[in-house]
Amino acid sequence: MFFSMPYLPEVSVNHSHTRNRHTGRPILKHEAQVWKNVLRQKVTCWIDEKNIRLQPEQTVTIRLDARFPKRPGQKPDGDNFLKLAQDSIAEAFGVGQRGDYRFLAQVVSVSHDDPEGELIYEVLINAQEKSPQAA
Repeated sequence: MFFSMPYLPEVSVNHSHTRNRHTGRPILKHEAQVWKNVLRQKVTCWIDEKNIRLQPEQTVTIRLDARFPKRPGQKPDGDNFLKLAQDSIAEAFGVGQRGDYRFLAQVVSVSHDDPEGELIYEVLINAQEKSPQAA
């Protein structure tokens, strides 16, 4: 299943956290939390609609097609947009930190000329090495 999300710099591993003023501990920025919740809800609806139930030792593969906007300066790195998505998808499956399931995340393509920017995540369960779109 494919899930399209807007490109937001705040979703990047490099920009998604700030520090709590009182404790100094890292916390997720509001924009990143909202983005994460939207993706989790999309995946949760898909899981419920398809009645998907993970079995222990199953593998969930997340593939990212990153379409970044054309901008001057340093270009975003697709890998930086996988961690928050992986956490959100794991929450949707309800696996948390138990470690019963394997999550494999990879960037399959990156472009830097999309007018607005878009992140397209493909979520596969027990997938073969290559998806039909990547072949």
